Amino acid sequence: MNDLSLFGIVTALIILHFTAGWWFGGKIKNYSLVDALWAGLIGLAGLIYSILGGGDFPKRVAAGAIAATWGFRLAYHLQKRIRKHHPEEDSRYQKLRELWYGRVSSAFFWFFQAQAISVLLLSLPYFLVARDSSPWGIFESIGLVVVIIGIFGEVLSDHQMARFKERDHRSTSVCREGLWKYCLLYTSPSPRDRG
Repeated sequence: MNDLSLFGIVTALIILHFTAGWWFGGKIKNYSLVDALWAGLIGLAGLIYSILGGGDFPKRVAAGAIAATWGFRLAYHLQKRIRKHHPEEDSRYQKLRELWYGRVSSAFFWFFQAQAISVLLLSLPYFLVARDSSPWGIFESIGLVVVIIGIFGEVLSDHQMARFKERDHRSTSVCREGLWKYCLLYTSPSPRDRG
């Protein structure tokens, strides 16, 4: 399959999924599903590129595994979090509804299509790897280790955040435990943290 056909198939698939997600979000009056859809479609795009690409096989396998692991795990985590903690529409999307009053459906349609464009852009590295025929080398090995550490850190921080939210239900609370204490949003300790 040539590069243009492969990119065209993935583009069409992403646009169709976001259009279906927009339609379904309108039916259930909850557009929060866009977050999980976004992550899952980056994973799906990377997986399709790795399966149908013509580049070096070990690189394609690694890229497909990375895309699927990161994208599908994050999509699952986001939809699970939404269903457990925020069964109603996320406050970000409620504010957009207010901002777009009178044209909510059409504005969210274009919002979903903008997410489709971001998925296409963010999945481009998988496309490039899938067509790269150079053999696996030291940089790929280093990159794989960095990615594994990054995914592990993301899983750990999600677990730490879930534990924090089970104990502290206030919407204004900020998690400052585990990996979250290194977050850039943490600029100064609160009086409670100072002891």
